[in-house]
Amino acid sequence: MATTELNVTNGTITVSPAGGATISAGANASSTLTLSGTQTQINAALATVSYQGNLNVNGDDTLTIVSSDSTGTPLTDSDTVDITVTAVADAPV
Repeated sequence: MATTELNVTNGTITVSPAGGATISAGANASSTLTLSGTQTQINAALATVSYQGNLNVNGDDTLTIVSSDSTGTPLTDSDTVDITVTAVADAPV
């Protein structure tokens, strides 16, 4: 079984585990979650990742992805994706 941890600082991430992967740590709509399953199942879930910036936050964020394969000698890979959140003018209250 493989795992992939997703982490952001200034927002939340959501995935669809419809392909068979499970969320084994953290939760959807949170800043950190870990997917478990086969490589195919995890890839299907990763294809559905969405990001929502925190309220009134704009600027830069980073999605950090750490993947581990527990077959044989465990292998780990870490990647990052830069995210730019654009400011919007909120409607007056």
